[in-house]
Parts: sequence; structure tokens; C-alpha cells
Amino acid sequence: MRLSVGSRLGHYEILAPIGAGGMGEVYRSKDTKLDREVAIKILPEAVARDPERLVRFEREAKALAALNHPNIAQIHGVEERALVMELDSGKRLIYAYGEQPRGQVFQLRATLADGSGQPVTLLSAATPQHMPNSISPDGKVLIGNRSTRSGNFAEVPIDVWALSLPEGSSADAKPRPFLESPFVKTAARFSPDGRWVAYQSNESGRNEIYVVPYPGPGGKSQVSTDGGTNPRWARNGRELFYRNGDKMMAVEVSQTGLIKAGGATALAQTNELHVVVNWFEELRRRMPWGGK
Repeated sequence: MRLSVGSRLGHYEILAPIGAGGMGEVYRSKDTKLDREVAIKILPEAVARDPERLVRFEREAKALAALNHPNIAQIHGVEERALVMELDSGKRLIYAYGEQPRGQVFQLRATLADGSGQPVTLLSAATPQHMPNSISPDGKVLIGNRSTRSGNFAEVPIDVWALSLPEGSSADAKPRPFLESPFVKTAARFSPDGRWVAYQSNESGRNEIYVVPYPGPGGKSQVSTDGGTNPRWARNGRELFYRNGDKMMAVEVSQTGLIKAGGATALAQTNELHVVVNWFEELRRRMPWGGK
């Protein structure tokens, strides 16, 4: 169901299209009751006619609506086959862009999260490839990892770099080394206050979680003791979450002059991990429209 600018869906006025794909269309819209801008995603006809998909989608949409996280758009409601969400105006989405054959064209690009404007190239590089991981809370620094030579991912050195992101960044921007060693270091994440970076490294012979001050100097602190991958900070910055095999772990950290980690606690355990590609579109695909 394609909407035209100026048309209405309930009390929402359509202002401009943001994007479209196989799972529907997204529009910048105005909530005329609350006088605020929102994003509206329209469900495709084929999906909307599938009762089983809609029941599943409703259940997952309710779970998503209960979340409150800066990296997850808030759901405001549903309206006639449409998902009404927070419009993340002005914030940037940074992503890696490549074309086949792999490695011939590889860039880091930025675009506004609301879909307006054109993508801007932040960094052009063939090899080594620079993969983005995390942006500092003030939006001025991007960190990521980079392979220093071709080969087996688990064996070649992978370093962590930092790239300044002032207004008007372009392909002329140069990343600078942040963590260099002959080991594999990935999944670097800024703390909520931007003073620390958590990452995983195999320098001990297996993957463990470490924290270092940003921008330094200062030594690293090991957070996990029995293996760890994919660190994530709690919003208050006083906890780190990470995976240990099939377990999800949490550890309290004290941020003084040096990170001090307490004992890790297992939060959950699973025998299998389900990866949902384009999960937001899948969530939208399962939502029953016209509900409250």
C-alpha cells in the first residue's frame, strides 16, 4: 500500500518517504494528536493476509515495545497495517559497504538514520578492510577492527582503530591505530561515558574480555576469566555483559582510575542461538494491524 505525501493514516499525516524494500515501506510522518514526527512502516499486502504471521508478529512486537534502549527505536503503536515508531532524526548510521569481487571496493559510509539526505563516504580502503564496531557517546569517534593481512580470521592479527568524525568527514579521513598486537582483537565497544573501551582478544590462547581507557594511556584490565566474547555495556556503565559459550554472563565493574571487575554471574544459558536477519522487518511482518 503506497502512501502519497499529504495523505493520512488514522491521525498520522504522511510527510515524506524514507525507504522501501521487500518487507514494506517506511515514511516520515506527523502525529497530529501529539504534534511530533514519527516513522511509519507499512506492512506488505501478502504478509498482512497471513494470520499466523500476524499472531507471531504481535507477540514479538509487544516484547520489543517493552524495551528501552538507545539503539532500539521505540514502538508507539500500530495503525491499520502500520507500525508506528520513534523517528531517529539527525543521528547517523555508519556501515561497511563492499562490492564484488570482495575487497576490490570497500568503504565506510554514513547516512542519517531517518533516511534523509545522501550517504557520505567516511573512508575508502581496499585492503586492509575496516569494520565499524562502536561510536563514542558524543558521536565524534568511531572505533572498529581491521585485519592486517589476509588469511584465517582466527590466526591473522586483527587490530582496533579509531576514526575522528567531525562534521564534514570525508574519504580523506584517516583512521589511527588504537590497539595493536599480534593477536585477534574484535568487538570493541565504547562505555556509555566514552572513557573506556571493552573488547575481546585471544592473546591468552582463548577469547577473553578486556577493558582499556580511552583515549589512553593506561593498562588493560581483564574482565572475564573463563572465556568471553561479544562484550556489551549496561546503560549505567557499571556492568558488562558477554557470552561464554552458551551462557550469557554479567560482571560488575568499578570505574575509578582503573577498571575493577567483580565476579561474573551467569544470566542465562541456551543450547542454540537463533540469528534473525532483518529482524525489524520480521517483527513488522508479524504484527496484527488495527490493534491497540
